[in-house]
Amino acid sequence: MRARRDPIEHVKRLLIDNDLAEAGELKAIEKEIKKEIETAIEKAKGDALPGQEAMFEDVYVATGGASARGTRPGSWHKLT
Repeated sequence: MRARRDPIEHVKRLLIDNDLAEAGELKAIEKEIKKEIETAIEKAKGDALPGQEAMFEDVYVATGGASARGTRPGSWHKLT
């Protein structure tokens, strides 16, 4: 059931069924991606943890005066 609903497997089947790619090509791409992920994981494990001062960096961005629709029709809230 899960394999049938997996979007990646679905796209693989579409590519193969429509002669847009061969199974071997897709397997080679998958191996390359896994290697890239493993390299990134090893790099991340070797890096130092950020200090506490970095905890809230890049969390909040000023909206520039944008507004958001409220819960009632015609109501808007200014975002600051």
